[in-house]
Amino acid sequence: MVRWPGRTPAGTVSDQLIELTDFIATCAAIVGTSLPAGVAEDSRNILPALLNPDPDQDVREVSVHHSLWGNFAIREGDWKMIPERGSGGFTVPRSLDADKIGGPQDSCITWGMTPRKRRTYGTIILMSLSGLRLD
Repeated sequence: MVRWPGRTPAGTVSDQLIELTDFIATCAAIVGTSLPAGVAEDSRNILPALLNPDPDQDVREVSVHHSLWGNFAIREGDWKMIPERGSGGFTVPRSLDADKIGGPQDSCITWGMTPRKRRTYGTIILMSLSGLRLD
């Protein structure tokens, strides 16, 4: 939620995908400075989305979440891949077993996701869990 009188119209709703890390690049943009090389590399400037509910370009297409205990999740649009269930952090339950509590066995919500993208994201998560890097 944003309240910025004179800049962001009251009642504005945006479908932009943003992360907490994006506030670093956004604050730099607001004060008119650049971040030093290597600082906040994952941060995106969300200022265009704050000033315009339908910006020319998405802030980000994909979001990767990483929990305190090393659990990953990926989101792109309506698609989510959540291989581990639970809070992933300090709150309980830290992990959940769908067989014991019920609920869907599939941890992926794949509306509109092509099989190729499902395989690609699955491979990325498996590589990260195995300690392999893409670079």
